[in-house]
Amino acid sequence: MGVLPLVAALAALVPSTSVPAESGFLLALNRSSTIRVVNLDCSPPGGSHPRAEEACAELALANGSFDQLGTEGVACTMELNPVTVRAIGHWRGETRRFLKTYSNSCVLEAATGTVFKF
Repeated sequence: MGVLPLVAALAALVPSTSVPAESGFLLALNRSSTIRVVNLDCSPPGGSHPRAEEACAELALANGSFDQLGTEGVACTMELNPVTVRAIGHWRGETRRFLKTYSNSCVLEAATGTVFKF
């Protein structure tokens, strides 16, 4: 089964009340053959994300834009160990979707901070 159909199937299992309408996301991370899914609620910070407060603070600085997350000046190896992440949800009432594959976990963390650190 491909990554996207599996993430969609997992998302269907999560009750609709777990992703709030105001600011919250269902986040998925696929590394090798492992897929992890958490809920991040940012109004107030919570959900099953282990670093919800940090992740929500980073999203707030980026105005909910996953492309605006990250840290400059991080040096990562050129190791090829792809990690695919996906976010589906809302930021301050606006629907947001994000899907991207990074070459390895270091590049992912440099680009997205703690949002996908679970």
